[in-house]
Parts: sequence; C-alpha cells; structure tokens
Amino acid sequence: MKMNLPNKITLFRLCCVPAYIVFIMFPVINETWSRAIACAIFILAALSDFADGYLARKLNLITDFGNFMDTIADKVMIIGAYVAICTSGLYRDVAWFVFIGTMIVIFREFLVTSIKLIAATSDEHIVVSANFPGKIKTVTQCISVIIVLIEPIVIPASSPMAGFRWLSFASVLVMSIATVVSGLIYLKKYKSVIFKDGSI
Repeated sequence: MKMNLPNKITLFRLCCVPAYIVFIMFPVINETWSRAIACAIFILAALSDFADGYLARKLNLITDFGNFMDTIADKVMIIGAYVAICTSGLYRDVAWFVFIGTMIVIFREFLVTSIKLIAATSDEHIVVSANFPGKIKTVTQCISVIIVLIEPIVIPASSPMAGFRWLSFASVLVMSIATVVSGLIYLKKYKSVIFKDGSI
C-alpha cells in the first residue's frame, strides 16, 4: 500500500515514542540533557499529531488506515510518556501524582475504545468521531507531559525554589479533569447505544 503524507507523519510519531522513552528513563548523556532531548522529541511528536490531521483534511487524504493509526499513535504517544515518567528514577518527585493521572488516562481510553467498538457493532453501525472535548483533552495531556519533563530543567532540585512540583501537579490535575470530563461526555452521548434498555 502506498503511504500518503499524513500517514507517513503518523508513523513518524509512532517512531518518536521509543526515542523519548529511552531519554526519559535513562540519562543517556546526563539528566538535564536527557530531559531536554526527551522533551524536544515529545514536542515534535505532539506537533506531528496536529500536522497529520490538518494535512489529511486539507489535501483530502483521509483514509481508514490513517484514522486507525492516528488513534493508536495518539494513545501510544501519551501513555508511553506517562508510564516512562512514572517508572523513571529521574522523576521520583512527581511519580505519585503522574501515576494517578496515568491510570485516569488509561481507564478513559479503555472506556472510549469500548464505546466505539459497541457503537460500531450496533445495529445502527455508528461511527464515533472525535469531539471538541476530546481535542481539549489531548492538548492538556501534551502540555502536562511537556511541563513535567521541563520543570526540573527550569527549576532544578538544587534550587531553593524547587520544593513541591506545583507546575507539574497543576498541569496533571487539569489534564486529569479534562480526561475524565471528555470520557463522561462520550459515555453520556452514547449511553442509549451501550445500554439498550436505557436503565442507566
């Protein structure tokens, strides 16, 4: 199958994931540079997420493969970054609340994926498309990962300003709220499809 440009960008995003995971989990050079490189690669991956969708719509290159792989790449990009941060020795001071945020993200993705599968296999064969709250959720997730990665560079542990990682905590909190809200919106919208008798 010949790959179009948006699909190539999507596959590029997938290739970025193991690269920044390595730099998050292992100080390949040193801690500061590893964090900076991981953050730069993640930002590049996040920008490619917006680029492939924009180009697919603008150039009318929307394909089933692209829709499927874009969804997979988004999930792998975000969950991969959060899991790497949770398990990395470089981020012990943020691991507990990033772990909670990661569990929220994973649960939400399982929920929405299940909704999409049920809707697609229903008698109506409903295709669940992305909505605005879902896009806001993705933006807040990307911003939270970037802040968590970059805050120790801007305010190192040796700095008297370090203390508790309030910026990281706030970004993960906002991301978690946006993630929960977007999931509940999907659940409410397609409740009649999931619960045929309408009892819930």
